[in-house]
Amino acid sequence: METVNLTTSENRDLREQTLADARDLIAEFFHATDLEFLRVELWQFLKAVTTEKPFSFLGDPSTVLCLERHLQKIIKACRLLLDVAEENGAQLNTIDLQPFSYAQIEADRQYMRDVRELNDRHGGMIRRLTLAETEQPLLAIKRVFSTYSYEQWQEILEDWVEYGLSKVSICEATGECVEIIQYELLESLLEAVYLISRIDQGIPFKKRCLGKLAGNKAIIELLIAALDPLLIFEVKHPAPESTEQKPYRDLLIVFADDNQKTFKEHQPIVELFSAGDEKLCCSVHKLSDIHQALASGQVYFSLTCTSENLIYQRSATPLPKMLPETLSQLIEKSKQAFATGMGKARNFFDGAAYYQQANELALSMFMLQQAAETTFRSTAIALYGSERRTHSIRSLKRFNHRLAPQLNEVFPGGSPDEEKLLQLLEDAYLGARYNPDYRTSEQEVQSISSRVLCLLELAEAVFEERMAAIRV
Repeated sequence: METVNLTTSENRDLREQTLADARDLIAEFFHATDLEFLRVELWQFLKAVTTEKPFSFLGDPSTVLCLERHLQKIIKACRLLLDVAEENGAQLNTIDLQPFSYAQIEADRQYMRDVRELNDRHGGMIRRLTLAETEQPLLAIKRVFSTYSYEQWQEILEDWVEYGLSKVSICEATGECVEIIQYELLESLLEAVYLISRIDQGIPFKKRCLGKLAGNKAIIELLIAALDPLLIFEVKHPAPESTEQKPYRDLLIVFADDNQKTFKEHQPIVELFSAGDEKLCCSVHKLSDIHQALASGQVYFSLTCTSENLIYQRSATPLPKMLPETLSQLIEKSKQAFATGMGKARNFFDGAAYYQQANELALSMFMLQQAAETTFRSTAIALYGSERRTHSIRSLKRFNHRLAPQLNEVFPGGSPDEEKLLQLLEDAYLGARYNPDYRTSEQEVQSISSRVLCLLELAEAVFEERMAAIRV
């Protein structure tokens, strides 16, 4: 074999080119996918390899071949990075600890002591690396290649593809089951290149954002532990007429699109947290839905999903920003929709006063119900972009709870007297229109009328406050 003698300068140039090639592979990898999605695919891959069920995730077995190509690129990039580091004389000392040895037990204890710091420092994104490996990712890469060589990893991935697409378990076929260890090593490699990628892009590591929570920290921590969301936004709405009252709180809980639990599984937990607090509203959303809502300019999400309202993030997740001119158009559109709807509500209210003076109390009560209904629906259209098509005030209140919860206090229900007023309003739509025996009193009409007037004025005040809060 011919020996090639390279000068120091040529060696340095070659190492720099090798390093650049490796980092290009990593950049290309994270341009095509992300760590959380890869975790899901890798887990599905492992299940297909070790069971008799072939890979069927998302109904596309060819995904295995794409995943295998991604992993091959990462393994190649990591091998190049490690080669350059070792040629440069980097100190990458990994210790092979014997199972059940005192040193191994102590290392396990240290890892457990570092778990909280790892979670806080990296937002829960790092699960396989030690604290030392997160500070020097090449240590994790060295550990992976100390277990299996580059050539062995090529063979391992080829075997995974073969058994992942077949109805035969590799464990039964080979009489061994080392794939769990291989899976954990592959995940370690993915986490290492994820950290290297962030360093290359100059992205700082951010601790979980829990500093704003104060007295509400406990419930947020429980939500995080129970649901493992990607983001949580919190909006506080002042209670009407008195700043001393407990404010309304709206929590938007956002999950990654590849979250393995369905929303139906999350919803009972969310409802459990909000059941004991009438002024707390929790809702669950997919990240892609949030992106779409922000891109399309929905007022509610534009007001809510801001950095000021972000109280928890598992990992850095940039959200789309709306152009100032687009936002201005959105505000104008919302103002026009609200003005149109509230104009109708005011006309209904004036009609109620007319019929009250004419002693047509049933028609007056019907007009008051229409004024209240239109107020709730107009507020929803202006702030959310859609409405709940119903004549039930109770149902409209539930839909409105996270949009303008202050309005719900006008007809709060709960006590016998308040329930009676709310039921009068509920019964007015069908009773006044279709029941020839429907009757109501002057006092009842007057009581409802004063509340509906308050509802109209409060809705206008809340909407103006929301529009003023948007920064163009």
